[in-house]
Amino acid sequence: FRSLRFVLLISWNCPNMETKGGSSSSSAPASDDGECIICFESLDSRGGAVPLPCQCKVAYCAQCWDRSLAASVTACGSALCPSCRSSMQVEFDPNSGQLTFSQSPAQGVAGDSQDWRKRLYEQAKPVQIQLLQEYGAKSNVEVPADTTGSAAVENGEASESGADPGSSSRQAMDTEEKLPRCVCGSRLTCTTVRNRVLTFVAEETPVPVSGPELEFLMARPPIICDICSRQVSASGAVWTCENGRRTVLHAVSYDVCEACFDYHAFGIERQCDSDDSDEDFEEEISDIESSEEGTDELHGELEAE
Repeated sequence: FRSLRFVLLISWNCPNMETKGGSSSSSAPASDDGECIICFESLDSRGGAVPLPCQCKVAYCAQCWDRSLAASVTACGSALCPSCRSSMQVEFDPNSGQLTFSQSPAQGVAGDSQDWRKRLYEQAKPVQIQLLQEYGAKSNVEVPADTTGSAAVENGEASESGADPGSSSRQAMDTEEKLPRCVCGSRLTCTTVRNRVLTFVAEETPVPVSGPELEFLMARPPIICDICSRQVSASGAVWTCENGRRTVLHAVSYDVCEACFDYHAFGIERQCDSDDSDEDFEEEISDIESSEEGTDELHGELEAE
């Protein structure tokens, strides 16, 4: 029932849906029972209700409000209030490590949404770098200069066999509590780029991907490091947040390439294998020709995962 309630609320985020009786901002009922309207947990146990920047009287806990805005960004490209559908602008306070929200003056403008999302990533970047530095300082692991922080991953074999792909760089960091932290509060885990691409395909492509398209994606992974803004190498590994896109802080996931991880965590400077930026990748992928070959193979790989 909770999941259904959440889905129904998120469905309001689609901007082309009509509402009866005009805006709900003035008619939304206040929560008298002290519970989050989505998860039904006590607001006291969840840190209290989020102060909403709009005029809604609905009570949300911080986690559900964040998740609702993230789902809206994924579905519509804008962070919309799940009650009144007002457009929200999100900021990250590096001092408190908390998200702050305000009502966007430009309702429904795609460019404005892109601007605050880019600004949000830039605001979070110094904090993520600091978290990697703290992780490296606490690990007390000496990484040889001729190996990468995820050297245990060789052609994807380590991760696919169930071994920890980052074990060579964090021998003493073998428990969940000691994994590096993402800026959102969740954990960064190391996986092969191949597995990361398969996850991307499963989440981001509404139609089956053809064999040539999958081959291209494996050779030129559509994964951009959120620290250096470069495309990750196809042959290595990548650190990705377990929280995925379930937070508006990184509504399209959060990834750190090997070079950035090794440099900021262990002070080892390496040359990036890829010199392509996000814009370069988008130009190349637009030239791929559609084909039906290899679709069954892709579905088999996704089911195996």
